[in-house]
Amino acid sequence: MIVAVDNSPTQRYGRHVEGAGVHHNPTAGLADGEWMYGHNWVTLRRVESAGENRVRGEHGVGIPV
Repeated sequence: MIVAVDNSPTQRYGRHVEGAGVHHNPTAGLADGEWMYGHNWVTLRRVESAGENRVRGEHGVGIPV
């Protein structure tokens, strides 16, 4: 079984955002800062092969665990 972990930050705006905080931005571009305000979702997925039905550029399907 192959698993993948993703910790994607999602930027949020506003004074009263439930559960939001300051997180390190691993994908900061030139206009972005090193830190961002928002949520940081961590997901674990089981990766299934697309097999013979694979579409060009598609590497499989991630199923949330």
